[in-house]
Amino acid sequence: MDEMQTIKRGNLPLTLLQEILYSLEIRVPGCQNCSEAYRLRGPVNESALRASVAALVQRHDALRTVFQTTNDLPRAAITQTSEVPIELRREIHLELATHLVRQERLRGFDLSSALPFRVLLLELARDDHFLVVTFCHLVVDQVSVVLFMRELAHFYNALADGEVPSPLPRPMQSWEWLRREKSLAISKAFPAKAWFWTKKLSSMVMSPLPTDLEPGAEPIFHTDRQSITIQAGSLDLLKRSAREQGVTLFTVVLALCKIMLARFSGRWDVALFVPFHNRLRPQSAGVMGCLAMPLPLLVDFSPEMGFDNALKLVQAAMAEAIDNRDGLKLFQPSVAKSFMDFGNRKGPLPSHRTLPMVNYLVDAPRLELKGLAATSLELVRPDEFYKDLYFEFLQTLERDKLTLYVCYNPQLFKKATMSRLAEEFRCLSDESAAHPKASVGALAKQFFQR
Repeated sequence: MDEMQTIKRGNLPLTLLQEILYSLEIRVPGCQNCSEAYRLRGPVNESALRASVAALVQRHDALRTVFQTTNDLPRAAITQTSEVPIELRREIHLELATHLVRQERLRGFDLSSALPFRVLLLELARDDHFLVVTFCHLVVDQVSVVLFMRELAHFYNALADGEVPSPLPRPMQSWEWLRREKSLAISKAFPAKAWFWTKKLSSMVMSPLPTDLEPGAEPIFHTDRQSITIQAGSLDLLKRSAREQGVTLFTVVLALCKIMLARFSGRWDVALFVPFHNRLRPQSAGVMGCLAMPLPLLVDFSPEMGFDNALKLVQAAMAEAIDNRDGLKLFQPSVAKSFMDFGNRKGPLPSHRTLPMVNYLVDAPRLELKGLAATSLELVRPDEFYKDLYFEFLQTLERDKLTLYVCYNPQLFKKATMSRLAEEFRCLSDESAAHPKASVGALAKQFFQR
């Protein structure tokens, strides 16, 4: 049967990450929303904006994808529609507009019939607007959001001038990418990559993290958060440490999180999950979709190890995991199990035996529309419903700062504990930058004493 015909009949399977997100979204609609909001100064050409959104809907199948459950399994289908999910509201005062932006971030999608994204334009004055674009995470990742904003500007800037937009290269569709990924399972290299994960996952530590509270009988589906900001001076020290050791800033952050959790849990072999964009192959550059996959970071520190050596170990472990990522497909059920209980989709979220996750983001996507000055509006970071402990780092290039959000399950952890954890990360980052050859055990002991 033709691949496209299969998809139209709703028979496209989901990726590992999509399965996780779908299971959570049907429990709490809106929990997997991701929004970008901008203040636009200048006159907005509304017809050009609507036509630009329509062009994107037709260009990317992911933006026309709906989700349904068939035989207890979630499946995707691509619809043929001319719908343009854009709403215009006029004469909105600033206080109400701010409220609507926050509300839009939380409003869920009807995944079985509605398009998985929407655009809201709020007119405060003739030359002052709020633009909010909200996606369901099932169809986009961070790279896709950047792609959406870039192509939106491409179409809008031409149409606003009364011109025909220059043609863009045909993108690979998300279902084409998925089919290609499946074909890799029969490649000659696959058995060796699968064996890599067989050895790694057999030693993966799933011990529970220490908690302040016993989990309640009824699970909750939101997280609380604490945050700290590492300002330019301290951030420069971390960047210098990364340069001197020949690693990325994210590698430094991962190593620091490993040390922090080692002291927090009393174990040096606790694993982390790291979202990987999964876009190393050239064909994936223009794909609109949720291509990201969670990679387990399995690396053991010893207390005597120098921090500089720990950085190299983390970088090597991540490179090895990325090189062998295709072999992880064989273990999707067990990897999913470490996120949540897929054997009981309607049951509660699992206990605190789930692994912590570390994510790293850089700024909001830029939006450059002709005749308009677009300023990104800072939104509350999205809740992470599928982790009991989640560290998200947001690097703001313009202000040269790094913000850590410690997201946690309030049924398990107290606010004071997580606030102290966030503050102690700042102390640990300063100490490690000042003493890069100090042992990780000494760093952990010192920053907790402080």
